[in-house]
Amino acid sequence: MPRVLIVDDDKAQLALIQDALGGENLEIVPATDAKQTFEAIYRQMPDLIVLDIGLPGEDGFDILRSIRVEPRYDAIPVVIYSASHDLESKTQALDLGALEYLEKPLHAKELAAHVRAILRFKLKQDQIFEEYKRLSELSLTDPLTGAYNRRALDTFLKSRLSESS
Repeated sequence: MPRVLIVDDDKAQLALIQDALGGENLEIVPATDAKQTFEAIYRQMPDLIVLDIGLPGEDGFDILRSIRVEPRYDAIPVVIYSASHDLESKTQALDLGALEYLEKPLHAKELAAHVRAILRFKLKQDQIFEEYKRLSELSLTDPLTGAYNRRALDTFLKSRLSESS
C-alpha cells in the first residue's frame, strides 16, 4: 500500500486532503511542521509527499530544498500546493524539484487524480530500478554458482586503482 505524507499546519486543510484521498487505498501520514515531516520521512520513507508552502518556521520551500539535498530522499516525488497563484512561487517550487504545483482551493477529484498518476509513475520507476539492480548483479556473477566473474574483478580493480591515485 503506497504511503503518502501530507504536510500542512492547518488541521482543516489536512482533514480535507485526507478525505480527498480516503478512497484511494493509501496509507496517509499527516505532519504539521518541518520536524514532524523529517521524522516521518526518516521513519516511514513515503512514496509521495504532498506539501503546503505556508508553514510556520521552515516553509515548504525550505523543506523541499532539504529533501532534495539528501540523496536517499531525492527520488521521493513531491507535490507542492499553495494559496499563492504567482508565477514566481510556481517556478521556484518546480526548480527546487517539485513534480507538481497545485493551487488552493484543492479540488478532491483533481488531487486524487494527480496522486494516482504520480504513484503509477513511481511504481514503474521503482520496478525499473529493481530490474536494473537485478541485471547489474547478474552481469557481475556467474548465474550457476553465484561467484563473481571477470567483469566484477575488473570493476573492483578499476575502483581501487582510482582510489589510490
